[in-house]
Amino acid sequence: MSYLKNKILESLKWKKSPAYCASRLGISEEEYVKIKGQVLNKFKQVHNQDSKITESVDLEKGQSTISGSFTYEPKTAEEIIKLLKIDKKVWK
Repeated sequence: MSYLKNKILESLKWKKSPAYCASRLGISEEEYVKIKGQVLNKFKQVHNQDSKITESVDLEKGQSTISGSFTYEPKTAEEIIKLLKIDKKVWK
């Protein structure tokens, strides 16, 4: 990954506006947004491949457990359902 892309990836930790990050990195806001989109797409592709989902079933109790290991923390119930690929018609 190029030096600029690494700097933009680090800038995500700042949690500031694109205008602020672009000025701090010495590039235009349009260039910052474009490269940030590329970095995030690459980051998501890598993270989707790194996920591990395990499922266990206890027939005596009639329970099933799904757990996953991901490189980021989901923030909402919808994200968890999507990550674990839970069919809401079958499970509640």
